[in-house]
Amino acid sequence: RLPEIQEAILDAVTRGLLDGRRLHVAYRSREKGELIRCELNPLGLVVKGGLAYLVCTFWQYTDLRQVVLHRVHHAELLDAPAIVPEGFDLDRYIQEGEFAYPVGEPIRLEAVFHDGAHLHLQDTPLSADQVLTSLDDERVLVRATVDNTAELRWWLLGFGDFVEVLAPADLREEFRARAVAMAARYRPRPRSMMSGGRSRRGG
Repeated sequence: RLPEIQEAILDAVTRGLLDGRRLHVAYRSREKGELIRCELNPLGLVVKGGLAYLVCTFWQYTDLRQVVLHRVHHAELLDAPAIVPEGFDLDRYIQEGEFAYPVGEPIRLEAVFHDGAHLHLQDTPLSADQVLTSLDDERVLVRATVDNTAELRWWLLGFGDFVEVLAPADLREEFRARAVAMAARYRPRPRSMMSGGRSRRGG
């Protein structure tokens, strides 16, 4: 189930973006769980993976931040105009990978794609050094140097069993562990569990 966002908060954020006005918010930090109160300058709203992120700056500072909206407990629209960093462009900010969430240094990815799952990579390669090697009529080996990000993992997982990660070894082991965990979750269940438990009859 996706986290819910209060309608009043979404309305205040939307008005702040449209009118170019600052917001006073109270949000729960993910790291410490504390309720933080501050003024922020709303710059853009991005929805990714079912979550809504407000791209913003705090107070008079210019460093760009991301606030997950479902963690916001209160949002008040202020009369003060929002401060927009010089040259800020939301599309460029996204394209530069600010939502890619790096988890390590770039890696040399090797993966086998099945049944044409690789076709879009011919027009939109993963990297400048991407190499596609046909293994047979149904399988293509893809080699490319890519950023080691959470987004890469979501993208690969989206292909399901149409992709097999070969390298690097630690990424292959990570996907093997995911596959084992999923297989365990989808193992056949007893009839009583599938029906929600034993039914009761009145009498």
